[in-house]
Amino acid sequence: MISTKVTRSQCCPHVRDLLNASIIVYPILRRTKYYQLPYMKNPHLVCFHDNEIFLCLCSEQRNANCFHFNFNIQFKTQQFGLSLDALLDYQIRSSVPITRQPIYVKISIAVASLMVMVGFISGTLSISTFQWRAYQKVVCGIYPFLSSVTSILALFALNFKLWFLILAQASIITARPFLMFNCISTEFTLRIFLATTDWPHACVAMEWLATVILDANFNLVKSKKLAKVYVFIIPQFISVSLVNDRIHRDLINDAEESRTWCLIILTSTVKGDNSFTNISHFIAPFTIKFVSTVGIILPIVRKWAKTAKNNMENIKI
Repeated sequence: MISTKVTRSQCCPHVRDLLNASIIVYPILRRTKYYQLPYMKNPHLVCFHDNEIFLCLCSEQRNANCFHFNFNIQFKTQQFGLSLDALLDYQIRSSVPITRQPIYVKISIAVASLMVMVGFISGTLSISTFQWRAYQKVVCGIYPFLSSVTSILALFALNFKLWFLILAQASIITARPFLMFNCISTEFTLRIFLATTDWPHACVAMEWLATVILDANFNLVKSKKLAKVYVFIIPQFISVSLVNDRIHRDLINDAEESRTWCLIILTSTVKGDNSFTNISHFIAPFTIKFVSTVGIILPIVRKWAKTAKNNMENIKI
């Protein structure tokens, strides 16, 4: 068993302060082969870390005994959903070119780029379909049109956020005004686009339900007028509901890690409001779509059953 004691006066420095810069840029598995060197050079060194995987303690024989350590304890997300900052921040190496970043970062870039290309093509085709006059004669195409546009914008916003995050955490972008703009605006805008994509789907479901219930009495012209009003109201409603997120965001400088973090200052009120908003923008559209689907299916089934019953009676006669 290896045992050691670290007092308050003995901090655990980052490995980049102990090894040459040429070694620091090595991939993690290759770099760990040199983790014995700091203890050989510094007899007073007790421990060090790489802020990625290992925390290393010194044995009595001056050997590095490294073990896995969770470096994400200091900053953790307490929101519903996943954030790029929480997923990638610690994977991005500071002051390292993009070509030498970890494989996780490169895969994220490739996946995000593929999503933008596929999403743009799909969204463009959808917009063309919903602008087709033959389609608009049957139902209102305003809601699907809005959803297609916001889907494309959400993908571009996600890609922009990913690249900004990588460039900022890699210390390529260091200007604080740009970092503050990204912190308070990009995440806020992305969440608006994502929520705005879901709500028009709920409106489409309600429109189809009204078509089934009203049947011949359904007024398409009136439906289009209401759609134009809802299309204006939906983004405004979502923006107001998410404004708390933007107000309470701020930049925190981490001198030891040489990083700048974009965090939400979570009081109990802000935390509750944030959780309620995230749940509402997911549950409410889903509930509307589910209820509308059930409402559409039941009348159709009843009509089918009534028609089948009448046919059976006619056959008997």
